[in-house]
Amino acid sequence: MNKKLAAALATTAAAASMALTTASPSAAAGAADTNPNLVQGGDFEWDGPLPEGTSTELRYVSDDVQGGWGRDSINDDTMYGEGRYTLGMNPKQTHELWADINFDSRKMIVNGFSTEDKKGALVWGQTVTLTKPVETYKLIAGQNTQVGTIEVSPSSATQIKVTYRLSSEAIAQGYTLTQIHLDTANAVADIPQSTGGPTPGRFEVNKAFTPGTTAAQEYIVDAGSVIAAHAVVTKTNPDTQVVTTDTAWAGANKFSGKNWALYATYAFEVPTYEFSMNAMNVYDQTGVGGDLTVVINGKPVATQVKLDGNAGEVVEVKDIVEYAPTVKIEIRNGSTLHTGNDFAIDDITLRMLGA
Repeated sequence: MNKKLAAALATTAAAASMALTTASPSAAAGAADTNPNLVQGGDFEWDGPLPEGTSTELRYVSDDVQGGWGRDSINDDTMYGEGRYTLGMNPKQTHELWADINFDSRKMIVNGFSTEDKKGALVWGQTVTLTKPVETYKLIAGQNTQVGTIEVSPSSATQIKVTYRLSSEAIAQGYTLTQIHLDTANAVADIPQSTGGPTPGRFEVNKAFTPGTTAAQEYIVDAGSVIAAHAVVTKTNPDTQVVTTDTAWAGANKFSGKNWALYATYAFEVPTYEFSMNAMNVYDQTGVGGDLTVVINGKPVATQVKLDGNAGEVVEVKDIVEYAPTVKIEIRNGSTLHTGNDFAIDDITLRMLGA
């Protein structure tokens, strides 16, 4: 990876990508982006080829190279050859028949293929790994001592993942998990209870560990707005003698009844995302241009993005993307025009909705 690209990506990772809308004064002053662009390098703000992890069937040409019809455009490193791209600020700088447009930022400028075997060629592709939002609740032992947490996140459209995790401080003090009981419901009354409070032995998840364990424990259970997460923790001294054995609960809400049992409330929602990109014709003539299709996880989400308008006229593509562990994004060009199959793309983003 060249130094300019590495620096650009490092800056993007540190400050996150800017939103497509104009930034507020507070954002411009350096406020953290709480909903960062999950696509890496989708703004093309560097001088060099696409980064590792991004795919294309096109050949890179530096925007510093000036070409001309008198040169061997098939074999030399200019934008006069088909199936090539550059990252530049003005199309005409690398091709005399392209529009003289001074972009406000770098864009991926493309000279498309004209042969049928290259119809649908990959212009740009990247696979994004998604992580789900995690809610964390304190795991309290003996009413007063935090020994760890439970972490809750969506697992599917109907289930959640609950992770019990002892803190490093608790582990250092000799705590282990010896029992786990877990249940979920959409109403407190639907959690198994007696007159004294909840009855962990009747919960859906009922696990015992002999000897105790310090390893994180993960369970997939039905989604519910009420989570009853119980544990028994044992504290031993360096000679492995038991010092205390305590019951532990997660959450901040008390069950009715005589004991101090707690529950957590959880708003279950599988995240959705929005894909967005901008594209434009760069050939200095209307009626010809690229014909792009955006494909996400094998499904076309925007067909026939015709780039045959005025040069520089922005065509915005947007689509809702459902959660998946990985999202494979492909931008393909279906045009095989010999003249005018020239375009630019920019501002490729994938952001969580509602974040």
